[in-house]
Amino acid sequence: MVSPLYVAVWLLCALGAAVFAVSFPQSWFTRAAVVIGFIASVLWTSRAGLLPPAAIATLTAIAAGLILAERSVPTFSALCSGMLGGMLAAELQLQKVPEAGAWILSAAILLASLILASVSENFAPAGMREEALLGIAVLGVLIAAIPGVTAGWQSALALNISERASASVPIPMWAVVSAGISCAAGATWATFRSSGFGARARRPR
Repeated sequence: MVSPLYVAVWLLCALGAAVFAVSFPQSWFTRAAVVIGFIASVLWTSRAGLLPPAAIATLTAIAAGLILAERSVPTFSALCSGMLGGMLAAELQLQKVPEAGAWILSAAILLASLILASVSENFAPAGMREEALLGIAVLGVLIAAIPGVTAGWQSALALNISERASASVPIPMWAVVSAGISCAAGATWATFRSSGFGARARRPR
């Protein structure tokens, strides 16, 4: 049975790939960068395996933060989008999705985002992109923290429960993910609307 943590990571990869794909000006160069990132990620994961979930989540959060702060170039956003798409394919294979089907689904998410962003400028307005990037960053930090929270829970059980068998009862991962995402979503939205990013998103463009 696949851990809910891996489910959370592949959801993060899917969302990140789609959001990053609309965060840069569309051109043949940036689209080529998406393809290069996708192929590089697929080759890496097929040979070296996936990075730990916490590492994937942390790197995704950092990338989202850099793009949100406008300290990156379009090529960086495009490469990150493609690489997350490749990681998504590997994550789906862990859940018994056929290899070809995982690649096709991941590529379809990237392709759909690129096409929609190029067809209509209103598909992903600047304010919406900023909100999505902020959500990706927060979700990445949250998922990266889950292993540490779970380990702390296990340690507390081991110290406070006298029966050894009871000490091995794990905390339900779905409970941590659901509660954390719900709390983070509300707090993120409230913080964003009162921040400088929120004020800039509300200004007419």
